[in-house]
Amino acid sequence: KPEQLYRAIVRIRSGSLFDGAARLAPPRPTQRCGLIDQTGSFVVEPIYADIQRFSCGLAAFSVSPVRRRSHADPKNILFNSDLGLWGYLGPNGDIIINPKFECTRAFSEELAGVAINGKWGFIHKDGTFAFDPCFEGVLDFKGGLAIASVDDKCGFIDRTGKVAIEPRYDLLGEFSEGLAAAKIDGKYGYIDRIGVFAIGPEFDSASEFQCGAARVELNGRDCLINKAGEVVFQCRESGESISDFADGIARVHETGGYWDHAYFIDSSGKPVLNETDVGEDSSLADGFDAAGDFSDGLGVVAGSYMYWHHGELLQLWRFANREGSIRLYGYIDTQGNMKIDPQFHSAAPFKHGLAVVDPDGEGKYGFIDTAGTLVIEAQFAQAEDFENGMARVRENKAEGRWGFIDKTGRGVIPYQFDRQMFLAEDFQRIEL
Repeated sequence: KPEQLYRAIVRIRSGSLFDGAARLAPPRPTQRCGLIDQTGSFVVEPIYADIQRFSCGLAAFSVSPVRRRSHADPKNILFNSDLGLWGYLGPNGDIIINPKFECTRAFSEELAGVAINGKWGFIHKDGTFAFDPCFEGVLDFKGGLAIASVDDKCGFIDRTGKVAIEPRYDLLGEFSEGLAAAKIDGKYGYIDRIGVFAIGPEFDSASEFQCGAARVELNGRDCLINKAGEVVFQCRESGESISDFADGIARVHETGGYWDHAYFIDSSGKPVLNETDVGEDSSLADGFDAAGDFSDGLGVVAGSYMYWHHGELLQLWRFANREGSIRLYGYIDTQGNMKIDPQFHSAAPFKHGLAVVDPDGEGKYGFIDTAGTLVIEAQFAQAEDFENGMARVRENKAEGRWGFIDKTGRGVIPYQFDRQMFLAEDFQRIEL
C-alpha cells in the first residue's frame, strides 16, 4: 500500500503592493503560501506567491506575484490561468520542477499543461516536454484526449501532441459518456470521439452528460436532453434553472424572489417528489421553499413555517402571507421520502456521512449523521465539510480564528489561523 501524506495550503495576507503610490491608492494585501501537515506545523514555509492543489503527487507553485487576466471571451477565460513564474513542488516542499513557466495546469494522466514563450504544451513529471509547445491553449487530459486551441479554434489532441479531432470548433467541452459539447456557428451540439455530430448544433448552451442526460438551453429555457437529442424535460419559465446531477438527482430552481421554490427530477425528467410520495394533504407536495444538492443519498430541503396560536408550528407553503415566518431545513432520500424532518435553521449537504447544521438559529454550528442525530455539538461560529477525516471550524465571529477537528469533535489543530491567515483548502491525501 502506498505511503500517504496529508497536506493543506495556507495563505497569508499582509502588507501592500503599493510603495510610493500608497497615498494615491488604498493598500492591497499581498499573499504568501505554504503547506501544513495534520499537526498544524509548516512543512513548507509561507514563502511562495501561490500554491495550487496537488495532483499526481505534485503541486504547481509560483515564486513571483500573480497578475490576473480577465477576458470577455469565454474561451480565453477557459484556457488562460494566472500569470507568474511557475514550477512544481513535492509534498515535503522539495522543488521537483524549477519555476520557469508562464502558466501551468494540474497534472492529469501523468501530464501537465504548461505555457512557455506564449505557447502551451505538456510536460512529464520529470519536467521534460512530451512534445514541443505549439498551442494557444490546452486543458487537462481525460481519457487520453485533451482540448487544444489552434488559430482560435478548438480540437482534441492525443498524448503525443497529434491532432485526434481537427480544431474547427469555437468551443469544446470534455468527453462525458462518449459525447462532448461543441460550439460551431454560435450553436452547441454534441460530437462523438471521431468528431462527428451525434446531436446537431441547435442549442444556446450545453453541459456534459450525466446519468444519460445533459442540461442545455433551448429558446431561452433550461432543458434536459437524452443521448438521442430528444428533450425529456423543459423548465416552464426562462428564469428557472437545472442543477448538475448528484446521486442521479437534479434540482430545478424556480423563479419567485426571496422565497425560492425548488423541486427534484431524475435523468428522465420525472419529478422525484410528488403527491403520492408525501401525501395529498402535505404542504410540501408540490415542492420546497428551498432545496440543496443531493449527497450521500440525501438532499437538503426546506419549508416555511410560522408560530400559530399556542406555539403551534404551521407549515406555510400554500399560504400567500409569509411575513414573520421562519425557514426550517430537513433531508429527503432519492425516492422522495422525508428522512429527516425539517427542524434545522440552516443545513448543508452531507459529506462523508456528516452534515453541518444550525439546530436552533443561534448561529452556532455542529454536525449531524444521516439519522439526524447531532453527533458533534453545535458550538462553532462556522464549520466546513469533513475532508480526509478533518473539518475546518471557526472559533467565533469576532476574532475569526480557525482550527481543525476530527469526526469525534476533538480539536486536532488548535485555533490559530486569524484574519491575516486563512486556510484556502482542506487537507488533501497525497499518495507517494
